[in-house]
Amino acid sequence: KVNGEHSLIMLVYNIKRSINIMGIPDLIAKLKKWNSPYKAKVLFCLKTEYLKLTNALDYYLMKLVA
Repeated sequence: KVNGEHSLIMLVYNIKRSINIMGIPDLIAKLKKWNSPYKAKVLFCLKTEYLKLTNALDYYLMKLVA
């Protein structure tokens, strides 16, 4: 819990620092242009978990009907 709170404090500190250095419009423009290498990995994980849940639900529904 403490590590999460500390990470959040540091995140806010870094965002405020970025705003002071670049300004809000430039920061927003850079964030919109930023291409995260993690997007594809997150989407893959979400799709995998969704398919697992869907398959499990279908399995239990089939057992319930039978």
